[in-house]
Amino acid sequence: MNDRSNVKKLIGVISGKGGVGKSSVTSMLAAATMKKGYKVAVMDADLTGPSIPQSFGITEKAFGTEEEIWPVESKGGIKIMSVNSLLENET
Repeated sequence: MNDRSNVKKLIGVISGKGGVGKSSVTSMLAAATMKKGYKVAVMDADLTGPSIPQSFGITEKAFGTEEEIWPVESKGGIKIMSVNSLLENET
């Protein structure tokens, strides 16, 4: 965290194994938390297959300045940041 952050809670969904449902659990947890009235953001740090943006139907890229990067917001209001949101060419 830094002095510009106002994050109060952080939940990590992690596993060293692929295909165990990390993205599914993360997407459902984010949507359920948002339904309860909380502000929600998801950081997808999967370098080999970031799928969170696809789960939320996001195709746009993140934007920012030299000091900050702003996440893309889903239709439901969940802020999404992913490795593939930063790359010009996702391959």
